[in-house]
Amino acid sequence: MAKRILILFSLIFIQNLIFAQVNFNFESIPKGVEDTLKFEVGSCAMRMKPFDIQRFFIFKKMENEKAHFNLWLGDHVYMLLPQDYATKENMIAKYNWQRSEPRLKSFLASTPQYAVWDDHDYGPNNADSFFVNKKLSLEVFKQMWNNPSYGDGNEGVYFKMQHADAEIFMLDGRTFYVKGKQLLGIKQMTWLKESLKNSNATFKFLCFNIQVICDGGYENFRKFKAEYDDFMAFLEKENIKGVVFFSGDVHYAEISKLQRKNTYPLYDFTFSAFTSFTHKGKPNLNAVAGSRFTKNNYGLITITGKKGQRICHFECKSRDGKPVWEYNISEEMLR
Repeated sequence: MAKRILILFSLIFIQNLIFAQVNFNFESIPKGVEDTLKFEVGSCAMRMKPFDIQRFFIFKKMENEKAHFNLWLGDHVYMLLPQDYATKENMIAKYNWQRSEPRLKSFLASTPQYAVWDDHDYGPNNADSFFVNKKLSLEVFKQMWNNPSYGDGNEGVYFKMQHADAEIFMLDGRTFYVKGKQLLGIKQMTWLKESLKNSNATFKFLCFNIQVICDGGYENFRKFKAEYDDFMAFLEKENIKGVVFFSGDVHYAEISKLQRKNTYPLYDFTFSAFTSFTHKGKPNLNAVAGSRFTKNNYGLITITGKKGQRICHFECKSRDGKPVWEYNISEEMLR
């Protein structure tokens, strides 16, 4: 018993030690509608020795970008064994082991970090809303991430924020997930629709843990047909301008593009994986030719220009910080 108490206090001490060094300067993020805004985005950061010696070098490159903030789209830590997500103490221990890696620890402290989760930092593989320890996962997640808010009524991890003329909607694809039926759920979907209707942002970035408009692939929003169709009809009916999707999960990067009648096309920029093992993946009929990249990567997003002429520049960068592909979308293209 005394040994267990000693271990628990040690975990709490380590957790506080790590976070004592993370002092984000949120005031440094641009607010003006003509300010240059630069941020990073990605997902899937498995730590597995001895591969982390080389793979975690990506976080040094990301730190060197001097971005205003970073978006984590899930699988920031891999709780792969049943004991990893069996107790709150074990979840915290897994996070702290992950964050003890020097380059990741330095990156986390270098710029504001925002996050939503996917299955491996929520619970078991493909975990859904029926995961028995979901409340414990939420408690740990709230301790580990300094997000502006968490869900509605203390349920879920979704939230929104606005920097410069970009509004970012971080969405929770696990708390309300019912296989084959719903990804976001009624409560979160209602919040999202109302938020989009009230948004005056030039760019509205919707951040999912899984791909959104991929035609094929693995888990993606299209496979929740009723919910997906309803949301796409809402975007068209309400004439919501400026929507762009971000996604992770699949362990490769790519751009998906969906042409729509009588309105602008939708884009989904997938960035995965930071450090996890990568693979070639399955076909995607909506993929932009030449955009699939099957090595470790991250996204660098830069918004520039005068009001009414804003341009969003998307870059996929390799583990060593070299550009893989670039893509520009002007605000005019999203009207």
